[in-house]
Amino acid sequence: MVFWPKTKRTFCRKCKKHTVHKVGTAKKGKESSLSQGRRRYDRKQSGHGGQTKPIFHKKVKQTKKIVAKLTCSKCKQVRVSCVRRCKRFEIADSKGKKNEPTW
Repeated sequence: MVFWPKTKRTFCRKCKKHTVHKVGTAKKGKESSLSQGRRRYDRKQSGHGGQTKPIFHKKVKQTKKIVAKLTCSKCKQVRVSCVRRCKRFEIADSKGKKNEPTW
């Protein structure tokens, strides 16, 4: 399990200096329905005949490579930083504690 702080002071390429960055996790983007591969796949799937391409069922890796999204607090420039392979990635408070309820 990897803990990262909510904010991190690191170099911003646009500001050309170290600034405070907000940390988040980068997520997969929405798949485009008009890309060439998707159009080709849909055309092949249409009509009778069932599944035309193999569906991959074998899971190879146990973990995923985590990518952190760093947003500059001054210019709002976003950059991504590869963390490492881990099963759980949590963004913690500045003191290193998890975000737990205060009651």
